[in-house]
Amino acid sequence: LRDAGLELLIYRITDTDERTRFFATLPARRNADALIVASFALTAEEQERLRDLSMPLVYLNQTVTGAPSVSIDDVAGARMGVRHLLNLGHRRIAYVGADARTGFFFSAARRLDGFHAELAAAGIPVDERVRLTARSASDGEHVVAQFLAETQLPTALMVDSDELAMSVMAACWRIGLRTPEDVSVLGFDNHAMAVTFGLSTIAQPAHVLGREAARLALTLVGSHVLKEVPVLEAPTTGDELGNQVTVPTQLILRHSTARPRSAVRLDT
Repeated sequence: LRDAGLELLIYRITDTDERTRFFATLPARRNADALIVASFALTAEEQERLRDLSMPLVYLNQTVTGAPSVSIDDVAGARMGVRHLLNLGHRRIAYVGADARTGFFFSAARRLDGFHAELAAAGIPVDERVRLTARSASDGEHVVAQFLAETQLPTALMVDSDELAMSVMAACWRIGLRTPEDVSVLGFDNHAMAVTFGLSTIAQPAHVLGREAARLALTLVGSHVLKEVPVLEAPTTGDELGNQVTVPTQLILRHSTARPRSAVRLDT
């Protein structure tokens, strides 16, 4: 947007009160040429309010039927991660995700769909698919407590975000569980701290997603300087109008996943 001579205004919505105020006042209508809606699902009423703005809308990190959007394929990304764990030899794999997600982290549901789909394709029965929940992205202790309460411990954890995965890893280390020797941990996002933690993860290229969303917004407002926007660094796919763009994910291998041991136990 800067290369196109335009400015970016950011409206952050972090809780339900801010969300209510934003949709009640719609501050963007006073001084914006287009609106990019990022990373949370809208209710039908909220979508209608945005359509009333009569300005171009682009949805980022989500796909909205009939609307311009830029996203990854969360199902495909999760399936890639589960396939990696299966190919290492894991068969009892747990999915770890935060609960009580009220529209701000909707993509987690799609990742859980991918988890189940890939295990089903591998012939892993439903009763072998473990679900562990966290109350927040920093609630690794609660996840590990559930993990240790399992009669048969999973040998790998597929975690729906890197932030939660790193919290789980730290909680494991505090009680003497090693990663990946005792349990493999795979995250999702490629957080900036993932390298420090040695976390294997499914990476979504945030800079490419952002650039594609800006490019799409510029197209919709008819910017005459669109040609000045840099070429993307990763391939994308889109519909025949270029209004539904999917950016591919990538498996990043570090040190938190490995072949499973025959059993997991704590030394006493």
